[in-house]
Amino acid sequence: MNHLIATPFSTFTTFMTLFPFTSPVVMLTRLSVGPVPAWQLIASIALLGGTVIIVIHGVANLFSSQYLLSGQKIKIGLFLQTVFIGHRRA
Repeated sequence: MNHLIATPFSTFTTFMTLFPFTSPVVMLTRLSVGPVPAWQLIASIALLGGTVIIVIHGVANLFSSQYLLSGQKIKIGLFLQTVFIGHRRA
């Protein structure tokens, strides 16, 4: 937090502003310290919203495919297919 307050316009702080998992806290800290460029605010909100949609879609695929995958050994390929595409019935 001290680094964010001391250097609110550094490259590291800008990256943390745009990184979806840290953007809410970092953006609020930067907004309280001083003005933030509008493009960073818009990009931060867009990236966070996109990440939320992707995560919800992946969890919904896992939840809906859970009964189809029960009893199978876990394989990384099958897991990634289930998260991003969903499980297809044979």
